[in-house]
Amino acid sequence: MSNSMDQFCEKLQNRMAVDFEKDMFAPLAGRIISQLIFATEPMSLTQLTDNLSVSKAAVSVQVRILEKTGLCVRTAKTNDRKDYYAIRDDFSTRIMNMVMEKTRENVTRLQEILSEFPDRKAIDQEELAAYDIGKDRLQEILEMHSLFWERISDLDEVWERKRHR
Repeated sequence: MSNSMDQFCEKLQNRMAVDFEKDMFAPLAGRIISQLIFATEPMSLTQLTDNLSVSKAAVSVQVRILEKTGLCVRTAKTNDRKDYYAIRDDFSTRIMNMVMEKTRENVTRLQEILSEFPDRKAIDQEELAAYDIGKDRLQEILEMHSLFWERISDLDEVWERKRHR
């Protein structure tokens, strides 16, 4: 790779490490995905290990998590016992589905929390202000997540149509 491409890939790798960490992955997972994005063919654990300068065990753990979440796939080559990893063809769709799933889970969880609130009559007078403000805030968060879900609930279908044009 050219020097400018190397610099760009390194910058992307660092950025993806931070982004993946925000999404509750290890930073290494983001670095692995950045490697796979630019790979012209599936990569072995050894290739990933060498490129990222980390242990084979660390890479192995993270690619298995990425595989389990559907962000990469494990493949094999004929007459080769090694496992190889590649970005999924529908990588962008999988990310979208993860966001949609998380949003739907948030709506469900907030609905459950609000349904479990004790009856207001059972709350001590000195706790009523906290009860009211807490319930109002949770209701507002539910409304926000519900609106978001309403707006994105068919986004996967729209995206698939756009991808296949």
